Amino acid sequence: MFIRRTQNRSRISGEPHVTYRLVQSERVGQAVKQSTVLNLGSHFDLPPAHWPALTRRIRRLSGPSPTASWLQRCGAGNGGGGCGLICACLRLTPRP
Repeated sequence: MFIRRTQNRSRISGEPHVTYRLVQSERVGQAVKQSTVLNLGSHFDLPPAHWPALTRRIRRLSGPSPTASWLQRCGAGNGGGGCGLICACLRLTPRP
């Protein structure tokens, strides 16, 4: 699992728009398939240096088959909560 930063452009204004996603990779035959496990939204403000710790914690909590259901139950899975709500749910303390 890893966190991917994606940048798109608005169709109307042409301005760039950035979102963050938790992505899982798995090998299916000869191909590697990547799927979004959780949309972290555009207000994901956890510094990139802390992303590996977050993904490790999510992997430990989710078990062998990651799902966002436990994040949705605590209210962090809506993509708009920023890292504060996600870190609180995962009991992570972001460092300044």
